[in-house]
Amino acid sequence: MALTDLQSMVQRLTRADSSEILAEDIDAAIQTSVLRYSELTQPCVVTATQDTLPERGREAVAVYAAAHLLEQLAIAKSGDIDPSIGAAAAGRSTPAQEYAARSKALFARYRELLGIRAERTPPAGGVVCLGAGRAGLTHPGWWS
Repeated sequence: MALTDLQSMVQRLTRADSSEILAEDIDAAIQTSVLRYSELTQPCVVTATQDTLPERGREAVAVYAAAHLLEQLAIAKSGDIDPSIGAAAAGRSTPAQEYAARSKALFARYRELLGIRAERTPPAGGVVCLGAGRAGLTHPGWWS
């Protein structure tokens, strides 16, 4: 029962045709999402007969699976171009751009649900400048 609940949540989140996203793709994305959730929190299993996913993790798993599927759709549609020419096509986004934007929003929601900060990690290193007026280590006088 829990697997079917997750499947329907993912279908609602993606809002894609059944011809674009197959049931097997949804199941694979859910299993990937459960594994990812298990790595970040506690080990879980979701199958047709067994469900150890906590209630608080259901939305996060469904959101991650839907984001993953939308990202795959964006990649698949990225080669499709609109044959229309001129000003009529200006300002319109392509299906690939729309899928990518929805995927990005869902990944942000996933991070929010798990309390993962979206800030960038500070760099591990830095640059040291000897500056003017100081002698270099191997070439004295270059910096003065």
